[in-house]
Amino acid sequence: MKALKTLLLSLLLLAVACQQQSETPEPQDYGYLSLNLSLTITSEEANGRTLAVNTDDFRVTIFAADGTEVMVFDPYSSAPAEVSLPTGEYYVEAHSNNLVEAAFENPYYFGRSDNFTIDKEELKSIDIEAELANTKVAINYSANVVNTFHSYTGTVTVVSSGASLFYAQGETREGYFLTSPLDIEVNLSYTKLDGTTIDRTFTATIAEPQPKTLYNINVDATLEDGKVVFNITVDEDFDTVEIDLGAVVNFDGCVLSQFRVIEDDDIETWDFTLNSDGRADQIDFTGNNASETSNYILTFNGDGNLVTAENPAAFGKREVFAYDGDGFLVKREEYTENAGSFQLYRVNDFTYNANGQLIEREEYYINTDGSRGSLEFLKKYFYPDAGTKNPSRVEKHNDSGLSNVEYYTYDTHPNPILEAGIWGCDDCVDSELFAFAGNNITSVARHNADESVLMWTLQVSYTYNAEGYPTRSDYLYVGGEDDGYGYSQTFDYQCN
Repeated sequence: MKALKTLLLSLLLLAVACQQQSETPEPQDYGYLSLNLSLTITSEEANGRTLAVNTDDFRVTIFAADGTEVMVFDPYSSAPAEVSLPTGEYYVEAHSNNLVEAAFENPYYFGRSDNFTIDKEELKSIDIEAELANTKVAINYSANVVNTFHSYTGTVTVVSSGASLFYAQGETREGYFLTSPLDIEVNLSYTKLDGTTIDRTFTATIAEPQPKTLYNINVDATLEDGKVVFNITVDEDFDTVEIDLGAVVNFDGCVLSQFRVIEDDDIETWDFTLNSDGRADQIDFTGNNASETSNYILTFNGDGNLVTAENPAAFGKREVFAYDGDGFLVKREEYTENAGSFQLYRVNDFTYNANGQLIEREEYYINTDGSRGSLEFLKKYFYPDAGTKNPSRVEKHNDSGLSNVEYYTYDTHPNPILEAGIWGCDDCVDSELFAFAGNNITSVARHNADESVLMWTLQVSYTYNAEGYPTRSDYLYVGGEDDGYGYSQTFDYQCN
């Protein structure tokens, strides 16, 4: 019995020993890796100075082929001459330790090796070439911009995060950006002799920027009588590509940016804030030597027609415009604030003939109960032929009938009020200009109702810019109680 127990114990110990022997891992086979990190400088800085980059400070990571991190050397200078690795498949990544989304003088370099295998007792030498992984952007201004504009700055923004880099006036350095879609904004400002400014903002987008690529934003603009001519291009790897700017004005000719009426020392000014289509989103009014101010917020429909002109609530004024199927203005409604809401108080109706010529304009008041009130005036317009927009004869009627008749002559130059699309808005521009005529008035002769008496004549002379738009008009009354009375108007434009 004792011998049997001894045999069973021996068998048990043998089984345990065998089990322990089977659980002991086989010895792992190892090979060796030698790393060689090199750097490719793809381009110089804008000032011609090549940045010194020390790869000793890079972070080097060894990955298994499945992406598992195996070993890290940070900095690279801490890596031994040879690295012992189990046999298998690997790759190596190396990068500089300075990745930010937007910065000057901060190139970020990155490199990745191909996959490689480590065999038993083999010494494998791997080269990792790190290259610039940023997108670079420089904003360059022509001599025209530097010599003409008093301020010129730019901003480049990473769209995904909003991180941005501001290029102050005189900045010549290249910015380094995360390779991701970029928005570009360039601002130019010119201060006129009267202290007012002409400001222009140009925008562009680099939708698919590439790494190790320099984008040169080249800005060229000139200014002459309010005319801004510009060209912004992107220079990509020495290939120049024109950029379609999102905020660039999309109109030809000139659009009104400022209008003034000057009567002795009294100056009334209308400043226009223009959108990309050359329409005024807002008109700021200053009158009575800056003691009176207000503004109008304007909206246009898809056809470019003015549909509302509204003061802030504090001023309590609103105008609404309606159009027929051909786009002709047929009604203007004027509202005033009453008990916290707008109430209609005056209406203008416009009637056209088959040639699209305005033939009647009727202005009348609206009673508080909504019914039609008194007639302010009814004007009837007559034309020398079917092709002109310049009426030569205008009759003015009131409740008593025909009150007077006026005869007009015109120049052959564009009428800026008509082209601005605001001629039907009385409060937008308070002007003696015949705002809806195709050209500018050169004379008005007013007669009494039967035309037997010449009451007075208004004579108008103009100064024009290179594009043929009036920059100044001088008015002088001859005859009547205003004989010898005169005043002037001035016009500033944004031209293309």
